[in-house]
Amino acid sequence: MKDQNGNVLDSVTTQGNNFASLGDQTLNCGNSQGHWTDGVFEISLRSDYDPNMGDVTIRVTNTLDQDANDESIGYGDMRLKYEFNDGRPASSTANIDEGVSDPSGLWENNCDASVKTCQGHRYYGGHNQCAQGHSFWRVFRRADMHPGINRINFNGKIWTIDSWDGEHFTVEMTTSSGVTLDSVTIQGNNFARLADSTISCENSVGGWQDGFFHVHLQSDYDLSLGDVTIRVTNTLDQGAGDESIGYGDMTFEYDFDPTVEWPPQSFPTESPANYDADHENPSALWKNDCGATEKSCGGFMYWGGYDQCANGNKFWRTFYQNEMHPETNRVSFSGKIWTIDSWDGE
Repeated sequence: MKDQNGNVLDSVTTQGNNFASLGDQTLNCGNSQGHWTDGVFEISLRSDYDPNMGDVTIRVTNTLDQDANDESIGYGDMRLKYEFNDGRPASSTANIDEGVSDPSGLWENNCDASVKTCQGHRYYGGHNQCAQGHSFWRVFRRADMHPGINRINFNGKIWTIDSWDGEHFTVEMTTSSGVTLDSVTIQGNNFARLADSTISCENSVGGWQDGFFHVHLQSDYDLSLGDVTIRVTNTLDQGAGDESIGYGDMTFEYDFDPTVEWPPQSFPTESPANYDADHENPSALWKNDCGATEKSCGGFMYWGGYDQCANGNKFWRTFYQNEMHPETNRVSFSGKIWTIDSWDGE
């Protein structure tokens, strides 16, 4: 079980023919070879969690070394539960990146922007990285915001490096429903605008003007508008070694009505909650690379196994952070892993 950053939250490795392990069951499945031992292992994983960890992926791998008609593996009864606090934010203004040391690092770009410094300031991109045709953006998901949200506020610094000569940059805030909430376009060499700063950056071309612009966007908002995307584009027409653009100190805050129920009613109100409460067969939602179909054995249902899933095959599923209660603090997985046809040490 890993978080979105690749950190291992919990794991277990089990020898596939050691059916005494975990008090599990040995069976003889009708859809296997018939004279070998089949069985099922009850697996559980558990970890503390906070929303900064992002999505959670659970993956099953194996060390099988024979074909699927000699030794195989399957899965069933796969469930994820999560526990949460049912409190509400204490104030009527929230920072969506509360506790994140560098929110600018969460932004995406198409120019392999890395961190630079200029006269004590930190920013991403700039000289020899981000220029004509490049952009920066981030999607702020509706599910990550308080249901009583009524106004959003964005602040950031956009850096223009090496004396732009009339080109512009635009910062635009739009929604997934197609509405433009706010935008601003600024001439990149007009450093008098908005009481901004002209600086000589150590990692640019000497003798040209560098600087940053304080950009502020704001808009009324309600959840029906959907996710919010903020995107920075430019009209630069030279290479990144001649004129470039960067970004830093990007913050997204929103105002909300604290009397609105938190969490929203679409989330469970009792902890722990079953991630798949509305699905009768959660195992069917798992992905695999072996064409696994559903089978039965001894009154149990499972996926994969004989003639399907073996050496090199795996099963996995990603559980999305925005589909769990926003106050989630612990995740727990339980499932059955089936080992078919007398594994011999794998």
